[in-house]
Amino acid sequence: MGVLRNLLFALVLLLGAPTLALSADIYINQAGTVPDTGLDSCDNAHSAAWFNANATGGNTYHLCGTFTGTAGSTMLDVPTGSEGNVLTVLFEDDAVLTAPYWGGTYDGAINVKTKSYVTIDGGTNGLIKNTANGSALANQQDSKAVYVVDSSHIEIKNLTVQDIYNQCGAEEVCTDTGGAGTSGIQVRGDSTNVLVHDNTVTAARAGIILSFMDCDTIDIYSNTISDTCWGIAAVGGTGILGDAATNVRIYGNDITGGSNWQKPTSYHSNGIVAWAPRGGDIFSPDIYNNYIHGNLGASATGYIYCTYGGGTGDTSTSCNIYNNILNRVLSSPIHFRQRHR
Repeated sequence: MGVLRNLLFALVLLLGAPTLALSADIYINQAGTVPDTGLDSCDNAHSAAWFNANATGGNTYHLCGTFTGTAGSTMLDVPTGSEGNVLTVLFEDDAVLTAPYWGGTYDGAINVKTKSYVTIDGGTNGLIKNTANGSALANQQDSKAVYVVDSSHIEIKNLTVQDIYNQCGAEEVCTDTGGAGTSGIQVRGDSTNVLVHDNTVTAARAGIILSFMDCDTIDIYSNTISDTCWGIAAVGGTGILGDAATNVRIYGNDITGGSNWQKPTSYHSNGIVAWAPRGGDIFSPDIYNNYIHGNLGASATGYIYCTYGGGTGDTSTSCNIYNNILNRVLSSPIHFRQRHR
């Protein structure tokens, strides 16, 4: 009798419990595919426009095939997830986002703007690339592959980014500055709890850049970066005094090759640059276990450049640099302009 009573009690609890939402795998291509259910496989995919309007947290959205954008366009404006219900964008094998150039100053091929709990996963070989942006190409425009601003609990991983800007700076006559605002992955503004890791970025002014206003807990690690002016840059991002970035860690990255960015000399190529530009800015990143090697070009400041400047009053830039491997001797492999420890 006691056993029966316990079984009945358990059944009542089960029937009265709230229904739990189940996560789904939903497939996306650029235009959608009849019957357009989004379920089962890429053969039934929803469109990118459907994703932008309808995606919700807790689901994994699989990108299928080639997405071809127009010059300056954005393909995916990622909706938000929530705590316990991460919205995941997963590149299927050989999925590609391609355009003459993606985005602009404040946009990328993929935007994550004022969102939370979002993961962008390149999967096995997910690729974002430009086809016509660079010194000798049809366009000389600002461009980003992934642009994150004022967002929290964001993860970007396993993504390949190519040819955001092909710069002519190995040539003595190069004066092109069209690529100044380009980056593979940019995290900007008041973003917190962001992970950027295991990505491969080739050919952009900055491979990965943190443009902080009031950021906290940013980890940039295990990325492979080449053909950039700044492999990784972390800089104050506004004209307002008192920007701050806390708990910023840059570690375990492989960075090489800046010779294409040695002209114009104002670009001053670096493997990693950390810069709090205005008085009152507070910035103390940890930079460790990185491998920075190869030729950074004749205008290199240093493999690691920790600096400040441009404002009045006290500026606190105090980089914690240790256990990095710098493969080629420069006149100043590590360059400081303020106190360091």
